[in-house]
Amino acid sequence: MSIHKNTEETSYWISVGDMMAAILAIFIFFFLSQTLSFESNTKKLSQERTEYKKIMKELDETRLEIIRKIKEAIKININENTGSISLPSEILFENGESDLKPEGKEYLKSFIPKYMDVLLGDDEIRKNLLQIVVEGHTDKKGSYLYNLDLSQKRALAVVIFIFSKEMGDFKGKDILNEYITANGRSYTDFLGKPGQKVDPKSRRVEFKFLLKESDILEKLKTTVLDNGENEETQK
Repeated sequence: MSIHKNTEETSYWISVGDMMAAILAIFIFFFLSQTLSFESNTKKLSQERTEYKKIMKELDETRLEIIRKIKEAIKININENTGSISLPSEILFENGESDLKPEGKEYLKSFIPKYMDVLLGDDEIRKNLLQIVVEGHTDKKGSYLYNLDLSQKRALAVVIFIFSKEMGDFKGKDILNEYITANGRSYTDFLGKPGQKVDPKSRRVEFKFLLKESDILEKLKTTVLDNGENEETQK
């Protein structure tokens, strides 16, 4: 009876031991899997950060080179960081109107050929160019929708004139339709002080250029930032 009881107890403890060993093996396997996964994700994140910095550096260098060439070709104020050029609406339009003034047309005849020659006349720049954006902006006098309509009509009026016979030919005009677009922004990018409604600086038409790497950079930036936040959360 005693021998039988001892045998049962021994078998019981052997079974428990086997179960504990199995649980430990599963835990070790899970731990190693998580460790390898973490190391793999860390390595991937490091590679993505390196790629992000590389693209950012190349993008900045290309943008700065384009800005430098625009400044050489045109004596005009240009945003040193973005490369955007703001033309006051007063040069192009009468107050509240979207038809180009005669002097506005003459200004564009002088400005556009030089601007497009930099962006479309240089093969190296053109291969990196994604888009040329003409944006209409207003101040806060009037409703948002009124100003949205006005800003869109003004941006479109500029683009229509650029393609017109009256504008004349310039380098890159034959391929400009592949790059240029017209957008109205209403008073979304208002430049005046808080509480202010009327502001001459806000009434403008902006010319901007976007580079091809911008899309890649934005996606990569999102990935890097998301992974970075997850990494901080895990610490």
